[in-house]
Amino acid sequence: MNGKKSRGLLLLPAFLSALFFMMTPVQAQSVNARNLIKLARSAADQGDWESAKTYAERAMKEEPGYLDALYMRAFAYRELEQYDKAEADFKEVIRQDEKYLPTYGALAETYLKQKKYDKADEVFVQLGKQPDGQTWASYYRGVLAYLRSDLDAAEKFWSDVLARDTNFAPAHHNLGALYLAKGNNTRALASFREALDEKPDKPLYRFHVAWALERTDQVPAAQQMLRKIMDENPDDQMNWLLARGLDRITKKQYDTAVEVLKTVAEQHPDNLDVWILLGRAYSGLNKPEQAREALTKAKELDQAFQEIDILLSKLPKPPEPEPAPSSEANPQSEVEPAQTPAPAIKPAQEPAGQE
Repeated sequence: MNGKKSRGLLLLPAFLSALFFMMTPVQAQSVNARNLIKLARSAADQGDWESAKTYAERAMKEEPGYLDALYMRAFAYRELEQYDKAEADFKEVIRQDEKYLPTYGALAETYLKQKKYDKADEVFVQLGKQPDGQTWASYYRGVLAYLRSDLDAAEKFWSDVLARDTNFAPAHHNLGALYLAKGNNTRALASFREALDEKPDKPLYRFHVAWALERTDQVPAAQQMLRKIMDENPDDQMNWLLARGLDRITKKQYDTAVEVLKTVAEQHPDNLDVWILLGRAYSGLNKPEQAREALTKAKELDQAFQEIDILLSKLPKPPEPEPAPSSEANPQSEVEPAQTPAPAIKPAQEPAGQE
């Protein structure tokens, strides 16, 4: 949920944003070139990718062959949606330094942004052939499998990661997300707790432990965990607001929950968590149309997450649109017009799904 590429609760493709830690593949000899890359990074941090590209190109002119500048320009091209140029630059970085692993993830995201999943998978296979690359390759391929709604394959990849490294917290977390998506809340809670044990200061993991606690009817424990997030992370706005929103849902204070969660939705529209929670809050307020809108957005982000379908199934069906009046009147007819049919019986609310 944190990071530049927040997708939220149950996918955590933060693997890609995590690769944007600009360790230099090759250090420049020119002080001026290094300073230009510092300016490029600063611009990138502000989302000014056009300036980042310009600074990177100036650094490359200052010192031809400066690989870090090429790496930065590739990121800029990608964020500017000039994907062919980004692909070419990332491939050139790999050609010159195939052991610099973050480039593989950056190139893969270039393909993922275009939904070229097969090409992304090819990159991850290539990554797996590098020294120390197999664990990360399995992790990334698990994320890719989840994006394709192949949860069995995702589970296999992440289990393979943990067989290689039992302390790999993101894999524990993603397995928790996967089990929650399948509706296995008990196993989800166990995996989320494993992740939190490895990274006890990470509010993302604590939040999802609280989510799973609430889903397993351990509401007081969930509320205590949510309070801990709010007390200890006042500067982490998104996770603070999400924690407050879920806390208010557990207390049936749905109006407050909606107001809090709408802020997150406006700032992070690609976050799955907030749309599910908004759907629950609007349902609690008996506002089915708003609930349906929020849950539909959640469904667009994650096709595999079962709770979305369960929540949608509890909403009354939307009313049928009225048929358009006939445009072909018969002026010669002397037959008395038929009475307007009585409105159809309102569709019954569908049976609630299992929690």
